[in-house]
This record gives sequence, C-alpha cells and structure tokens, in this order.
Amino acid sequence: MAKFKKRNLSRGGLKPSAHIYPYFIDSPPYYHVPYSSSIQCGRTLPPTPAYTVSPLSSEVSVKGEALTGSPSSAHFTYRTQHMTIDLGPRIWGSSYPCYGLNGRVEGSIRFSGMPRHVKRVSVTLMARLATSAPQRGVKGKYVSTLMSRTIPVYVPFKTGTSWEDDHHFSIPIPSEINMHDAVSELPPSFSSWDTYLGVGCDLAYFLKVCMLCKRNGISTHESRLIPIMYFPKSQPSQVGLPEEVSYSGDASLEGPESDEDSLKMDAVLPRWPSSVKPDSETSAQFSETISISLPYTTFASGELIPFTIKICSAQPSLSHILCQSTCVTLLKRITVSPSSGKACQTAVTNLSTGSFTTQEAKDGSYVLSGNVRAGKAGKEASWSIPDTVSAEYILRVSVVVPKNLAGHIPNFRHEKVVKLTSDPCGTIERELRATGGVPTPALGLQSALPRDDVGSFANVYIC
Repeated sequence: MAKFKKRNLSRGGLKPSAHIYPYFIDSPPYYHVPYSSSIQCGRTLPPTPAYTVSPLSSEVSVKGEALTGSPSSAHFTYRTQHMTIDLGPRIWGSSYPCYGLNGRVEGSIRFSGMPRHVKRVSVTLMARLATSAPQRGVKGKYVSTLMSRTIPVYVPFKTGTSWEDDHHFSIPIPSEINMHDAVSELPPSFSSWDTYLGVGCDLAYFLKVCMLCKRNGISTHESRLIPIMYFPKSQPSQVGLPEEVSYSGDASLEGPESDEDSLKMDAVLPRWPSSVKPDSETSAQFSETISISLPYTTFASGELIPFTIKICSAQPSLSHILCQSTCVTLLKRITVSPSSGKACQTAVTNLSTGSFTTQEAKDGSYVLSGNVRAGKAGKEASWSIPDTVSAEYILRVSVVVPKNLAGHIPNFRHEKVVKLTSDPCGTIERELRATGGVPTPALGLQSALPRDDVGSFANVYIC
C-alpha cells in the first residue's frame, strides 16, 4: 500500500473521526454486509453499495477545506453600493447557498462609505409561496409569506461594533411553521408548474439585507435580495417489521394515520361503468375480490416498496382474468388550494410501475407479491402545508378488464398514500458525526427546481 503522511486536523473544523483518505490510494478496501444481517431501524436493508470513482446523481463530493472554512475556498459574495455580503464558503457545490435541517444562515457584512446617514442595517430570512390554480376557467395566482425572521446587524451606538468592522450575523432556520392554526414541518425549496392544467406552486427562500438611511427627513433603502436553498433531510422513523397480515373490511381510499393500519388488507373497490347498476349482492361479491397490503407506510426514496395483492373469487377463471389485468404504479401528486374555502387542484406524475410474481393457490385464488421503486434515491420527499399545498405519493392499484368483458366485470382501483423520505434511516445522525455537526442538505431535491426559474430571483433591489 502507498505510504502517505498523516494530516494534521487539530486546527481545522473536521473532527478526527471524519477520516480523510489520500487521493492516490489505488482502490478502497472491499466490504460487504450480508443481506440477512444488515438491519437498521427494524428494516432489512439491501447490500452495501459498490464504490464508484465519481459520485452518483444523488451524491455530492465535499472537499475537506470547504468544511474547515479555508480561505482558499470560494465564498458566496454579493455586493450593493455600500455593502459587501459574505455568506461563507461554497461547501456543497451548488450555485446558491444551501442549508439543511436545523441549519443556520450565517455570514458577515462589510460596509463602505460614511455612516453619517445610516440608521439601521438588518437581515431578514423569508420564505415565499406562490400558487396558481384555475377557478371557473380563470387563472389566479396567490402569493403569501410562510415565514419571516429579522435581526439587526448594525444600529449606531447600540450594536457594540464600529462601522469599519465585519458585522457577523446568524439566523437559525426553523424546522416548523404555523399555518392556518396547524403546525407543519418547514417544506423544502420547490417549484412545479403544469402549463396545461394551469396548476403550480413555487416555494422559494430568500435572505434580504437592507440598509435604512435618512437624510433631510427622507428615508431611503439600499437592499439586496439573495436567493437561498433549503433542502431538509428526512428519514423513516418506524421500528420493527410486521410478522403477519390480517384482513380488514375497511375500504377507505385515504392514507393510513399510523403504521398499525398498514398491517391490514385494504379492499380494492370495484368501479362499474355509469351505464351499469349492479344489485347489492353483486356489489358485495366484488367488493371482497381483491385486497392489498403493505408492510409499512414510510419509505426512503429509491427504496423498493413491497406489496402483496390477493385475488380471491368463487370462479377461478375470473381470478385469472383479474390477475392478468392488474397494474401497480407509484404516483406523485401536487395538490394546490389557492385560498381557504376554494376547491383544490391537483397535478399527477407517474414515477414508476411495479413488478410482481404470481402464485396460484389450490382454491383458484392468486397472491401477487412484488415491489415498486420509490422514485430516485435522494430526489423525493413528502411534505405538506395544511389547506394550502402538498406533495404526496400515491400507490395505485388498478385492474382494467378487457373491453369485451366491460359491463359484465367491473374495473378495480385503490389508492394508498405512502410517505417518502429523502434518506434511509440513520443517515442524518451519521452525517452530523462525519461533518462535525454541520447539517447536510438533501441536494437531490434540487431536481424539483428548474434552473432558469431559480436564477430569475438573483437581482438587486434598490428602493
């Protein structure tokens, strides 16, 4: 093995536990964890990933000197006529400052010119939500402020620092907000627009630096609006896997409120054509023909979502037809409610289609065991602002019978809400230890932000 000098970490921001390997080692050591013994948060995890020379689409390469705050690393710097704003080094390789869960927006401001007319300099962290949804054929756009926090940076004779000094500031990003008398997690930066349906939302974060001056009784403002990105990581929290599945006649199409509901078999309801009016006996017969179960309801993005579908009918030939017509898909649904009391509008995207194996029982029933991919790793996450906007994921089971049997046999459909997190269980704690307490943003969520849309907000505002 090649010899190399031991790096001195005593003066840097990295802790000795954050191992740094020299770039000239030919190859890292081989490792493998057996599938049966890799248990985390009560789940059986797939084998450990293989080493790759370049980071994958959901990974990012972070240089050690960026975390230590080395002067050699490039900084996010913004200027106005009398202010130079420094938001720190470019740690995550993004075009804009990025922050993770429980992160802090930290930086410094250096002033130029004379302070004679300056009354106050403040920094505001703000989140803005813009939604659009057609109402009675008329498109309407609504803009609201989700969160705003302001701190003073310079006040003459009060802040304790002179005009010539670097004025440092630090604003914690709240993990929760209160909207419509309901507390919810602060959502990530997000943008989604369906030009055909006219449904969309834009959730953007900004840092506004404002200098208030007063001369001859007239107040003027010199300000800079800086776009920042907030990508909080999330992970599953349930512990333990169910050992058995029990049947429940609950045919609700709503998502489960707890993991106990996921242990039950949900009935996949029949959907008859509008021209067919089946009697009560026929309806009852088909309402118990197909059922589905999930082991749990929260999954990390990129994971395989396992499912079990049972098709049971008194007629084996009918069970066979329904088995051949079954399809399982994972959908992403953006729901927008422009204002309180108005109807919601939705935009749906198909993320993936499931695959399954079929096992036929002696009584003619079928058991379909399979899985569907929960999108791409690190690029999906559920979030919601009550009565305003939400991004949720739907596991849809649909059975569409051949056209020649339409009217004699109903179609079937069932939708179950599942929660997706950006990362697997244990990721947040492990990365905090590796980075010395610096929250790592979920950079994979950047895929929900069009590049042109992000750049449109990087402007200077002088008023």
